[in-house]
Amino acid sequence: MTEGLGDNAISMLRDYVERIEGMEAEKKELSSAISAEKKVIKAELGIEPSLLNKVLKIRAMDPEKRSYEENQIALMLGALGEKDEVT
Repeated sequence: MTEGLGDNAISMLRDYVERIEGMEAEKKELSSAISAEKKVIKAELGIEPSLLNKVLKIRAMDPEKRSYEENQIALMLGALGEKDEVT
């Protein structure tokens, strides 16, 4: 596949691949650090990581999308006769 690539293109490709590999290593380190933080939160505050993940997901949402989804959930739960609204 690289037969048609010149030396410069091969060098560029190698640079890109090596940068991506470095980013993947950083991503793995960050993932480990995030997991460690979640374990600390669970140990110190008793908050389940799955609930924390939901909070993080909600906070990352676009406010309009969040409002829309919350309203739709409330409508569906209301239609089903649920007393408590859960988002």
